[in-house]
Amino acid sequence: NIHREHAIQILLEFYQYMTNKDIKMWPMFGTLLGIFRGDDLIPHDGDLDFGYLAEQQTDCLMALESLHKNNGYRVVRNHGYDLFSVHKDSVLIDLYRYDTNKEKKTLLQGSRGAYNILFDEAFPFGCISFRGRELNCIHNPKAFFERYYGHDWHTPRDYRN
Repeated sequence: NIHREHAIQILLEFYQYMTNKDIKMWPMFGTLLGIFRGDDLIPHDGDLDFGYLAEQQTDCLMALESLHKNNGYRVVRNHGYDLFSVHKDSVLIDLYRYDTNKEKKTLLQGSRGAYNILFDEAFPFGCISFRGRELNCIHNPKAFFERYYGHDWHTPRDYRN
């Protein structure tokens, strides 16, 4: 619980830093699922996940460069310019780039097809409340969860066992 509360503080700090740099980013995967289910992080989730649009790649790189080695942050992975990992105080943040494919009506996440977001799941972007703050959010998280996690997405699972 102490680590989770610390991770929440880092999530909010990182989100504010990036959005202050005009990067439109949003929580994804387990991070979004925990926020959506109960205004919290999933207890056994080992990282924070965010998405951003490829059209902001240059701005995102500049923001990450100025964040690196500042206030305890370190950019620790650059996976082909479509996945970055940032580390602070034992908290790992994965930042996924999404490319728009109008023909397929999909936001594509690099070579990881399972991570793609359908346009009707993503647009128009909205907001989700988290710990009294408004965060950008995909339009239809439930549809994404159903497709990504399955029909029982709302039931917490512990994958450690």
